[in-house]
Amino acid sequence: MCLKKSENRDVGTNHRLIFKLNVLFILFSTALIPNAVTYVSPPLEVIETKVEQPLNVRIEALATKYRVDVSVANRIIKCESSFKENAFNKNIKDGVHWSTDFGYFQVNDFFHEKEMIKIGLDIHTPNDNLEYGFYLLQRDGTRHWKASSKCWNL
Repeated sequence: MCLKKSENRDVGTNHRLIFKLNVLFILFSTALIPNAVTYVSPPLEVIETKVEQPLNVRIEALATKYRVDVSVANRIIKCESSFKENAFNKNIKDGVHWSTDFGYFQVNDFFHEKEMIKIGLDIHTPNDNLEYGFYLLQRDGTRHWKASSKCWNL
């Protein structure tokens, strides 16, 4: 079957018209249907991820922030937790578990957890626990670690 030039033009015009109608239909249908799903491409920016600093860098930064002798802090942490972030010790008296010491500085939940919550820190989070240890060293000196002073007070 052979089409004349005028018929070819009509076919092309019809295709363009159908294409335009389809585009309009898609645009209006997504605008008129309240729950229509519209795909939006994500931005092409690079998302930065937080990289955990090495422990010695965090300790030095917190020592500077709280104006605490970094060597004293390191000795206490070494004696209390051997630099283990998830170290814990259950305190038992007369067969009853009454408190637990957590983290690098072995912060006691019975004596310190409520205060940590008040200042926005979590006793179970290693970085918060570390920061609170420096906070205590700045505020109270080494008195909270008197029991282990034979180990760290060289």
